Amino acid sequence: MDNYSISNEFKLLGKLMELHGENSFKIKSYVNASRTIKNLDQELSTLSEEDISNIKGIGKAIQGKIQELLQNGFIENIKKYEAKTPPGIVEMLQIRGFGAKKIAQVWQQLQIESAGELLYACYENRLAGLKGFGEKTQAELITKLNLLIQSRGKYLLHQVVGVVKIIEDNFEEAFESKKLQWVGDWAQQKPIVEEIVLLSKVSLNEIASTLKVEVRNATSEKASILIDEIPIHIISFDNENAILQPLSLTSEKIFVDELVKEYPISGSFSSEEEYFESHNLPNIAKNCRTKYWTPFSVEKYNNRIKSEDIKGVVHSHSVWSDGQATVKDMALHTEKLGYEYLVMTDHSQTASYANGLKPDRIFAQWEEIEKLNSQKETIPVLKGIESDILMNGDLDYSHEILKQFDVVVASIHSQLKMDKGTATNRIIKAVENPYTHILGHLTGRLLLSRLGYELDFEKVIDACAKNNVAIELNTNPNRLDIDYTYISQLQDKGVKLSINPDAHSLSGIENIKWGISLAQRGGLLKENCLNAYSKEDFLGLINK
Repeated sequence: MDNYSISNEFKLLGKLMELHGENSFKIKSYVNASRTIKNLDQELSTLSEEDISNIKGIGKAIQGKIQELLQNGFIENIKKYEAKTPPGIVEMLQIRGFGAKKIAQVWQQLQIESAGELLYACYENRLAGLKGFGEKTQAELITKLNLLIQSRGKYLLHQVVGVVKIIEDNFEEAFESKKLQWVGDWAQQKPIVEEIVLLSKVSLNEIASTLKVEVRNATSEKASILIDEIPIHIISFDNENAILQPLSLTSEKIFVDELVKEYPISGSFSSEEEYFESHNLPNIAKNCRTKYWTPFSVEKYNNRIKSEDIKGVVHSHSVWSDGQATVKDMALHTEKLGYEYLVMTDHSQTASYANGLKPDRIFAQWEEIEKLNSQKETIPVLKGIESDILMNGDLDYSHEILKQFDVVVASIHSQLKMDKGTATNRIIKAVENPYTHILGHLTGRLLLSRLGYELDFEKVIDACAKNNVAIELNTNPNRLDIDYTYISQLQDKGVKLSINPDAHSLSGIENIKWGISLAQRGGLLKENCLNAYSKEDFLGLINK
């Protein structure tokens, strides 16, 4: 079980206890433990009991539950609370901004026990009479409930990594790798995975025996298995369609149609690799088989952005605001991962919830960065800030302070409930600020959890082109914002994309991999990626 899963279990335990009116001190300890575990840079499953006990914020009780999870795969306390809680109520705990106390209220006072029932009650205006509720709350809840219902059975990329690894580790020992092939959403690295699909030349009985799981809904051609409550769909590999079958299951239709038209399938091939080789084509990555790569060009494909092209880590947080590591440790880890420079962008003063930097603390941090750079013990650290975009479109500091930063990432963190016109105008005003270099997490979305505010993307992109402002692809797997479908528009307008991890810990830097995959999917070329340039060229581009 990985840290992400363990963190979620503690988060769930805290919510269940709050739902049932348990001790607030214990609830807080579990919520804090969830945050601590989420930001750890080592997997708990690889640590000894002693190492776990030495983690700040992990007491004896928490440690015992971690061991219980690692050994048994569950926490007995969670099962106890779930046994006396309707499944629909447990599901409703996932709704952002609708806390356990409010859920308890509708459960106990209106006898509502599922998201569907709650949605129906909202439509009937039944919540407006409850204390703490009103028409506005009810209207917001309708949007959130619809999102929850539509998100059922869907996963984020990082949520399925553990399941994929379990299968790969077991199959590597038992079967030749060529007999198994990932297809579908996971193989294509879509930001939201609706189906995890495996193409297999191995019989379903062999798969069940190897993984020690039950095969469900089996036919002669396909079946499903369940691992860690996540369904995996297995399709029998038809040797007669050794090319078309995997191609069609890993590509957008327009890509396959145009590829086969340009490079006909003539003869028999035992694998995709043979087909590509016969036409002197590279082995086209599955996440690049989209309309953004048509018409296909080998030269363009070879110039796609790749992991090794990224020179600098842009958008990172340290202990100066809400990060988990010091500036020096972030720089050392960035260097260890092979990058050439780090842009430190802690939160600005309005973000008080994130310990945002008042001017005096900015100057103190600059002294620390300058001293670090002069000692040359790490790669260069640039003085940046993630400045809040205020409701009127201003940035969070005076121009006198803003002009002293090397890099300004401008982001919206508050007052997210805006109509399209308001949001667009707010962002365009920030873009027109002469000290804005990069727009951070443009729509404010959280995948499967919070819809982003609506924007007139064409107007925003045009404003960025006019004012030489880059747009971030925030690679936190919960965000992946801006959506990869806009990359072609950015490139056409000459707007650079910056692939930024929004790292709040050492391990957070490694989230860049999710952004690389999505950027490739959208057809991003190396020349159009801002942080694929050296430090000097990066600074030259943003200060044009």
